[in-house]
Amino acid sequence: MEHYFAAMVDLAGSKKIGVVETSWSSSLMLESSEEKQAEYIREIFRILKENRSKIEFLMWINLHDSTPEECRKAAEFFVVGVDDEFLENTEGMARFSDFMCFLGLRRSDSTPKPAWYTWMEQVEAYYT
Repeated sequence: MEHYFAAMVDLAGSKKIGVVETSWSSSLMLESSEEKQAEYIREIFRILKENRSKIEFLMWINLHDSTPEECRKAAEFFVVGVDDEFLENTEGMARFSDFMCFLGLRRSDSTPKPAWYTWMEQVEAYYT
């Protein structure tokens, strides 16, 4: 992941970069977990701290996980008009939909995931 940030910084030259959307899905179907999501946050903040003078801001994509219906709609939004045939790929759409479902720092019922606590710890450490 670090090489992606290095490439963005290089492309920006003397300007700072802004990371508009970052995330890590905690989808079990995709062999991830809530713990792996929290690990990603620790890594992203490590990179952020090391590049403090080069990164203006970083935003997490979703505060909450989505409901299955919302996930399917979100997955369809990204596919329609780009790869309409993929809509008929039941397994592929199910995996993409599941990916979209678990991007939040909190579950769909608002209970915090480990990533929420990690995010808060990392933000506090970043600003102190």
